[in-house]
Amino acid sequence: MRKPRLLPTLLLLAAPLLPAPLLASNKEVLRDETATFPLEAVRRLKIDVPVGEVHVEVGAADRIETRLTLRCEKRAWRCRDRAARLALAPTRGDDDLSLKVRGYDHGEHHGFHHPDLELRIRVPANLAIAINMGVGELDVAGTSGDLSIDLGVGEARLQLPESAFHSVTVDVGVGEANLSPRSAEVEKHGFLFLGNEVRWREGSGRANVTIDVGVGEANVRLLPAG
Repeated sequence: MRKPRLLPTLLLLAAPLLPAPLLASNKEVLRDETATFPLEAVRRLKIDVPVGEVHVEVGAADRIETRLTLRCEKRAWRCRDRAARLALAPTRGDDDLSLKVRGYDHGEHHGFHHPDLELRIRVPANLAIAINMGVGELDVAGTSGDLSIDLGVGEARLQLPESAFHSVTVDVGVGEANLSPRSAEVEKHGFLFLGNEVRWREGSGRANVTIDVGVGEANVRLLPAG
């Protein structure tokens, strides 16, 4: 018997918490901003997005490129006011770059009068990445450096080159945790949709993946070479 899909039910129950991108409606683009950050001595990228959609993919080897898009329904003035306060703030450390979405008031990270936020990031393939998200959807494709993800509510989808990674660890408090295609080599724990854990430590690469999702889904697909 086919296993029922949990995420649609979870998203329905958590509707007041969801970012607008997950609740389809007719929206118009208010801002569409791009930025480029030279890699220089950066060895790790930190991404902090309270609510929204984040897409990470491989780009040029010498820079990090971002595109931030905000959308609101027409004549939604409260949404427009809140969108005007949001910005992607970069902070450089000795060997890292932090990109944080700022402008949310305390306690205003979710609701029906907030803009859709979509952040697209292109990175060097082997850059280490740490992602912290409150509520939303995350896609990561093609990266080969260490990857750490902390997502409160939502769905994380990863497609990664198998040859680059030594281990994958996925913890989902309530929801689904999936790793393919190495199902025979995976350690799995959990009961139904509670406390699902997936462990894989058979890789020939050097990088590691760690994913922690509170409520939702995490799907990791390891792509063979070629």
